[in-house]
Amino acid sequence: MKKNHIKILVITLIASLFLTQCGINGKDSSGEKLSQQSIHICMIGTALHDPVSQKAFLGAENEIEKITRKYSKLKIILDYKAPEKESPERQQVFIQEALSNHIDAIILSCSDSAALNKSIHQAIEAGVPVITYDSDAPSSKRIAYVGPDHYSLGEKLVGLMAPWVDSGQIAILSGNKKAYKHTLQLAGIQNALNMYPGLEIADIIEHNETPESAVRALHKALESHPDISGVITLGSWLFDRHTLMENQTMSGLTFVSIDAFPASFPYIENNILTAAVGQATFQMGSQALKLAVDKLYLNKDIDELNIMKVIPVSIHNLGGWARQLRAWGQIGIDEKYLTM
Repeated sequence: MKKNHIKILVITLIASLFLTQCGINGKDSSGEKLSQQSIHICMIGTALHDPVSQKAFLGAENEIEKITRKYSKLKIILDYKAPEKESPERQQVFIQEALSNHIDAIILSCSDSAALNKSIHQAIEAGVPVITYDSDAPSSKRIAYVGPDHYSLGEKLVGLMAPWVDSGQIAILSGNKKAYKHTLQLAGIQNALNMYPGLEIADIIEHNETPESAVRALHKALESHPDISGVITLGSWLFDRHTLMENQTMSGLTFVSIDAFPASFPYIENNILTAAVGQATFQMGSQALKLAVDKLYLNKDIDELNIMKVIPVSIHNLGGWARQLRAWGQIGIDEKYLTM
């Protein structure tokens, strides 16, 4: 579907399983009987093809199935929307549309927290709780955040790079620097570099968060800074296609990256991607969905910060990471990685 030449993915999931008895005998934590209820939630990702948002949505879908098995009187409707490319303006529109459609809760990954604060405030004032995942808006009135500690994640990236490149010039492929998570990651990287005085950031490369844009931006940076020997990427953009593996101008560089999706496994296997930081992306969606249900249906108090652990992934634990992804719900993983 096209609207103003921007593709919008709208997936509506209606999950309702009718059982004879629910897991807690139809009562909430206070012992009160739970009535028949329908909850309508809108989940808004950063971009249509963003793998973190895609997998978080799948995690939310899986969580609905679990919850509706437990609570037979509960019906959950989940809409998923994302702009074709990162656009806080389109995310603002999605929030306004959600409010017009009387959505009960919004789950949001923010492309630009500053640009979205006002829309989040409007939702809260309208009585619609907003839960952020992956990319937060901490100065807004959102009720909870689910995702990693991005500052410490940035520090971890330097720790993964340092054993291989402990001096010389490095580049940071930052993607959208307006995203709050990237701001924190860059701050963590810069702090950790104080421990390695021989390492110097030659360039912080902003680009549209697509594989093609990432490769072009890195090429341009290497032309300007031919002495770059290491690249830290704040997303998996370089490793979603085979162009980097086939590109000889990239040979000799050491790469470390955030995210370790199946598309990046050949790069890890061939030691092009020395290490990556795996995130529990499925769990971000499932936990955010669970928090929304706890708040709306069970009337529970929920934690504001729900920090998820990250896992460094290299050739040494690639098989274990592949099996973990499969357990979370990832499909299409090459069997050879599952048996490593």
